[in-house]
Amino acid sequence: MRRYEPHLEVANFHLTFGSKELIDHVQGIVIPAFFSPMNTKERAYEERPRWFHELAFQELPIGDGVTSPAIIGRFVKHIVYRSNQVEVEGKLVATDEELPSDPSSIFVLLLDSHRLLFVREFPNSPKLDEFDTFIVRALSRARHEYIRKWKEFLRMKKKAEGGKEKVPKIGDLEKRLPPAKLELIPIANAAESATLVRQMKMVTSFTVKFVKTNSEGLVGSLLEDARKAKTRLGADNLKIEAKAREGLNKEATSEAVKTIADKGIAKFEAKGTSESGVEATVTEKDTTVKAPVPNLPKNIDAAGPQMAQALNGLVSTNLMPAPPRPPGVVARLKELLPSIKSLIDRLQAARKVNEQS
Repeated sequence: MRRYEPHLEVANFHLTFGSKELIDHVQGIVIPAFFSPMNTKERAYEERPRWFHELAFQELPIGDGVTSPAIIGRFVKHIVYRSNQVEVEGKLVATDEELPSDPSSIFVLLLDSHRLLFVREFPNSPKLDEFDTFIVRALSRARHEYIRKWKEFLRMKKKAEGGKEKVPKIGDLEKRLPPAKLELIPIANAAESATLVRQMKMVTSFTVKFVKTNSEGLVGSLLEDARKAKTRLGADNLKIEAKAREGLNKEATSEAVKTIADKGIAKFEAKGTSESGVEATVTEKDTTVKAPVPNLPKNIDAAGPQMAQALNGLVSTNLMPAPPRPPGVVARLKELLPSIKSLIDRLQAARKVNEQS
């Protein structure tokens, strides 16, 4: 049997709260969503429970002389394999055996560039879309807890100051703080994506869906005006769809795909037919950039730097652009770093108590 080889995947972690971004709620919601004791082992909540394990916070080397604050950990999924029958001496014999398994994936979330690094340690480890579903639920819980504490703070403040204004209801505070919206977009190989489009006999449609992003740069070319229009309109998403019965301009479509693929700010889909007449489709998920990470350390503190090194390798070989680090976000993180570390220490202590109880 061929040995499984783990690979690094990279995605853009676009997290917004209405008009606010990840950095605006990094302490109140984002950090608690990962480090909260509620996310240690959720065996009581679902048939196939998932949880975070061995969480850590590090400053990882990204590029020359640059470090990036990062949340690192394992994302675990509980599986039970059941055997119903086996062949014994030529006869099928009924069995009722179970084999539990807890495969894991390692993730690194770079807080300044919003890049998510993800490695499935085993063939049946949880996938990126499973991580997406889980963290959205964790963010929802963290938001509700934040709002509960917010209301309590306002109540205590009113009591201390003797104010006459009513304390807002939970529902009113929820309107002030919109739910988290996460768009997790894989970073695709731009050259490979463009080549696959060129290899089509005819391109019949091309769709681009710009999503609501964190602080990201523009993409250039014909797609830049569309993205600017999304911002001016205040839209969460903007979709461009081009179709032609006789086929789109294949070269122009290929260049547009190449422009958008490795930015991680939009979902795209090019449809057409192959030379043999078979329907062909190219999306960001079909050409996701991957890098082998052999001998990834089991120790989470050592795994994070090695994954960062693999990311740097992708950048140095031009398989993806360097992660953007918006100056405003970098400055705010530097200012908040001491209080973030203090918060994580408190949450980690609470997790240990929860695990021991």
